[in-house]
Amino acid sequence: MGQKDDRRKDQSRGAAPGDSLIEIALAQFEDNPIRATFLRNYALEHLPGDTGICLRVSELLLRQKYPELADKVAEKVLASDAESLPAQRVIARCKLASKKPADAVAIYQRILKNPRSGADDYVAAGYLVSKTKDKSRCEQIFDDGIKRFPDDIALKRKYGWALVNIGQNEKATTVFEAIEQSLPPDETVDTDLLAGEVVSRWAANAKDGAMETARRLIATDPRWADPEWVKQKGWPAEQETPLLNVVAELLRQQPDLKPKQPENSE
Repeated sequence: MGQKDDRRKDQSRGAAPGDSLIEIALAQFEDNPIRATFLRNYALEHLPGDTGICLRVSELLLRQKYPELADKVAEKVLASDAESLPAQRVIARCKLASKKPADAVAIYQRILKNPRSGADDYVAAGYLVSKTKDKSRCEQIFDDGIKRFPDDIALKRKYGWALVNIGQNEKATTVFEAIEQSLPPDETVDTDLLAGEVVSRWAANAKDGAMETARRLIATDPRWADPEWVKQKGWPAEQETPLLNVVAELLRQQPDLKPKQPENSE
């Protein structure tokens, strides 16, 4: 009933329910910042009662790097549906974008209590907590997630990287190895998994194993032998430093692995 009443109000002022979505989308491509701000403000002042449109508006605002505005719109959805998982997920991302990780963690904890939460929610929550160095909470989140979704490889893979973040490198190696062993014999091991094995082994002082896996990694994609390319990934120091150290040692031993610079054409 409430949404129907809101739609009637939208229609009475001559606005269609989707107008706010269109205005927010147009603001993204507006070269004039004053005009872009006007479009966003007008859209927010005339938000419809349709929670689906509000969610899409919130997502667009977050994508345009306006997390505070996106947060307010998502909260409007929660006012209509206090258990809306999509709205809670957007709010958690808004808190994170606003550099409020503790608030984001609190939202994710609420999400995980909902029986409709998914494996991706455990991935997001657990990995975020790993960055705060809360080891016990991080491992508990992933343990609970893997119990609920035992066949989700992406969840286990992210668990391995989270373990690296909190310094549990031997355990991380075990996780990455188990994932690789579970793959079909004819399936190529992807570079993210190999990189995880390299990083965790080197950080756990299993350097011979790290070097051997690094050779496999570079054979799969030679760009991994380029330190500058690795740095562009923007990894946290717990992940980047061990990998750069392995690459440096490998190139010292095998200079021929160094990526060849393209020749200047005249």
